[in-house]
Amino acid sequence: MNKHDPSAVREAAVFKSNRSQAVRIPKDLAFAADVKRVTIEPTEDGGLVIKPVKDPAQAWRDYLRNGPFLAKDFDPNIPDPPPSDDIAFDD
Repeated sequence: MNKHDPSAVREAAVFKSNRSQAVRIPKDLAFAADVKRVTIEPTEDGGLVIKPVKDPAQAWRDYLRNGPFLAKDFDPNIPDPPPSDDIAFDD
């Protein structure tokens, strides 16, 4: 790890594991022990972005905590009448 610049680009070994390709992640960049799955997103320049998959319950908590929220110009007083009774789909 570059102690002067922790966000510096790092190199890692790529190797075969059976018939799959694997990357040896340096210890100081390793995911938390509870991470069992990751997403892999290709980039335009041929690279990959690897991110841990969040626990669904935690993902919902983050979503509800961080938004998206209503726009500042949202007007809760916009008329929203109930649907009319003259259209029946079961006829």
